Amino acid sequence: MEKTSPVKNSLPRFLLTPWIFHSFRLFVGGLFLYTGATKLADVAGFSQSIAAYGILPAVLLPCAAIGLPAIEVVAGFGTLLNKRWAILGILAMMVMFTGVLGYGVAVGLEIDCGCFSPAKTALAEKAERTFVLDIPEQESSLFEEPVVLLEPVQEGSVEETCSEPEEAPPSLRSALIRDIFLLFGVIYLVAWPDLRRRYGLGSRLRIEN
Repeated sequence: MEKTSPVKNSLPRFLLTPWIFHSFRLFVGGLFLYTGATKLADVAGFSQSIAAYGILPAVLLPCAAIGLPAIEVVAGFGTLLNKRWAILGILAMMVMFTGVLGYGVAVGLEIDCGCFSPAKTALAEKAERTFVLDIPEQESSLFEEPVVLLEPVQEGSVEETCSEPEEAPPSLRSALIRDIFLLFGVIYLVAWPDLRRRYGLGSRLRIEN
């Protein structure tokens, strides 16, 4: 009677199918290609996002704001082409991103993570400033009218709000959770060929080095 190896039954076999690997690889490669391109589109905005963490000295901000998105674009494109060096590069970046976000949450930074579209944030702030500055003088009188509160302010509400403990913004915390899951996904991409060989499934596709 043939014995079944417990190792072969410890992982769902569908996770080792080529279509799962290909689908997630294309998703990760496209994601890094997109995020790198959006950061390169607004280097100044991304530089401000990096500076908000207070980790790098100011002299290194321009190099980081250009070099990091460029590496993301190259690694993303290489991952789309199924290059192992690119997947390993994305793994290294995910470890760094997760560590930086963890630091931000730990110290309670109230900033945007700058993960996807710093250009959008910068443009929105610029448009908001332009809207305020471009208000015609004849319409400025509308804002000089006294403001009437429809609902009375409850006593103690200000004190209660100020006494609440400071926490990291939900966007930064959710970005950390997202990156942790993405990190495990990239680890899966790196380990996939070895897992197929270990589970006796062979390797039906070639991952180029």
